[in-house]
Amino acid sequence: MLQKGDAMKAEEWLTYFMKIYGRRPKMTEVDEAIQNGSLLANRAEVEALLPASKKGFWESLSQFVATHKVVASIVAVFCVTLLGGGVIFVWHSHNLQTQKQPSLTVASSNSQTFSLDKSKQSSSKASETSSSYSSQSQSASSVAKIPAMDVEAIRNGDFSSIEGDWVSDSGHVVTITKSGLTKSEETGSTDGKTVIKDFKGQPMFYFADNSPGHGVNPFVPVPANQAAPSPDNSVKDTDRLVQIPESAGPGVVYTSYYRVKNKSQSSQTSSTNTTALWNSDKATKLASYMVEFGHKMNQESYRRLTPNGSDDFYGAMSFAKNNRITVGEKTEQNAPMTNQQKVDVAFSDDGTGTADYIIVDSYGYAGSAMILYHFTIHKGQPVVLVSMQNQGNPENMYYMYPTNNKDIQEAFANIVNDK
Repeated sequence: MLQKGDAMKAEEWLTYFMKIYGRRPKMTEVDEAIQNGSLLANRAEVEALLPASKKGFWESLSQFVATHKVVASIVAVFCVTLLGGGVIFVWHSHNLQTQKQPSLTVASSNSQTFSLDKSKQSSSKASETSSSYSSQSQSASSVAKIPAMDVEAIRNGDFSSIEGDWVSDSGHVVTITKSGLTKSEETGSTDGKTVIKDFKGQPMFYFADNSPGHGVNPFVPVPANQAAPSPDNSVKDTDRLVQIPESAGPGVVYTSYYRVKNKSQSSQTSSTNTTALWNSDKATKLASYMVEFGHKMNQESYRRLTPNGSDDFYGAMSFAKNNRITVGEKTEQNAPMTNQQKVDVAFSDDGTGTADYIIVDSYGYAGSAMILYHFTIHKGQPVVLVSMQNQGNPENMYYMYPTNNKDIQEAFANIVNDK
């Protein structure tokens, strides 16, 4: 698939556009593509191709319908001749199944790669996707997979396919209910309602604040493997909500929000760790190492923190106790955090449990900086999470990442593995 920044000739651009959006482009969209440099053609060249493209589509569709009817009729007559009238039911069932094939499969060549997100679907859709998934492994004629994000349902005011929390790379969380947004992302006001409009052929929605004088930055739902609205045009392999700024010039990259795993999803995808990887002897070894580590880092007096202790480390421990931890990635301490995801955490004395991150010990330092380390077992492996967060936030989340300090990570791994 062509990515953002690829310049295309008229026929190639038109084919790409119709593949992504499943429709013919408007001339305003053609003009926009010419202006931002993604289309190396003029308006007349594209207009000359549009009638032919439309004719070709209807001719192909008519030919498919005609062929389908002829083949179906021949098969029906042949089967009736051999087996009698009972096979009429088989022919009728096949005909109904063919008619129910979702038209979404023409929108992308990657339609077979769409993943099911059962926990985010409504109960009726969850049943459909479950039966569809099973039948695909048995027959090539089974119903195509339905993407987790139901754009048409959103267009009609049903947000159940995207219900839940969505987080941006900067850590801002947006909560979607079955009926849409519950507050203005600009003002925090809950006095208003969700409004749905069309944006370049795709639905967009925002919370209309009843207070005057406030702008809005609406969201456009973009399913996995589909392009973000122009002029961004980026393609990701996961569902996202793309936020459209009030003004967007050439070369702009929109802000994307990605689905946050909730606790029930985490328990479905994470395996239970039944091996006791931690005990009081190992805790004693870690306590001794943290004294040595503090001297080395000129960070004296690291203090041990426990979930039931009186020292809450200025409130930081409460985030883990209330399961409000988001884990991301950092290449270095001052780099922005990426790939953030709400995770399931739990404290354990022996390292067993079902949480994504099982916390076996914690240490904090409050000096020139505020540093909190959670020593965890993640998928059976020792992982040291660190944070220097010293303030609250509207999302009420504590943001951590696997430490880049190789010394403390290696020391913890050695203790866990009895080395």
